[in-house]
Amino acid sequence: MTSGIRDANCPECLDSFQLGSLTVWISRPQQPRAEDYLRRPEVETPLAACLSRDEFGPPLAPLLVGPPGSGKTTLAQVVARRQERPFFRFQGNSSVTAEDFLCVGRIAPTGVEYVLQPVAAAMVLGALVLVDDIDKVDSKALSLFLPILDGATTIESTLLGGVVQVSPDFRLVFASNELESLPLFLRTRVVTFRVDYPDVGEVVRMAELHVPDTGASLTRAFLHAWKRRNGSNGSLAPREAVRIFQLAGKFGKTGQPVRGAVQAAMDAVLGSGAGGAERRG
Repeated sequence: MTSGIRDANCPECLDSFQLGSLTVWISRPQQPRAEDYLRRPEVETPLAACLSRDEFGPPLAPLLVGPPGSGKTTLAQVVARRQERPFFRFQGNSSVTAEDFLCVGRIAPTGVEYVLQPVAAAMVLGALVLVDDIDKVDSKALSLFLPILDGATTIESTLLGGVVQVSPDFRLVFASNELESLPLFLRTRVVTFRVDYPDVGEVVRMAELHVPDTGASLTRAFLHAWKRRNGSNGSLAPREAVRIFQLAGKFGKTGQPVRGAVQAAMDAVLGSGAGGAERRG
């Protein structure tokens, strides 16, 4: 692989390597967020152990199952950072094909150029890749992962007309909102971890760190409004709490009292009435 090369026509590309007569570019890893604010040791510790290579065998492929906004991506980012691995994320959808996981072609001034997608890029670089929303991906496309899960060291790309080498440092994590819709061949080859919404106290701590100008009065108003809205029930996605804190701060700058600003922000983000993320599914 050629190190340190950048292509002005492909700003998201990192390095390149030769595959036969083709020059193939590698997509750039994502930069995990600096805040390591979501402490989930009950999931983080076994997840990291599952991804280790040791005397008990090769790394296993975890499947994180939980509702949207429960922190599945953050968990994968935290583990990648703690293992000092580059992090990639692939967003699944119903139109994804098996080749889409590996490579795409695009027209450049010099002709057609090929760019490895996050899954293949992670294979080459020895990175961790999160394949998200796999419950939305057709089972035929997901069959690409069969040889990888069974220990293959190369994967064939039809578009490239060659094979992609799988680094021994490559780590694969799946994420899904549900388990039942996944094909049996995948469910029998992964280790499933349930990821639920953290408690409200943890979500508030995360929002306070994400919105650094949060004051104690805003936090108290948030907890008061949440209790009035839900009592001891209801769940809140971390990203929703962050939006509420951000919006309440903006409303407060207009001169609105703190409690009124928080209530208006909560109604705007969650809708008026009781129930949080749990109500909206």
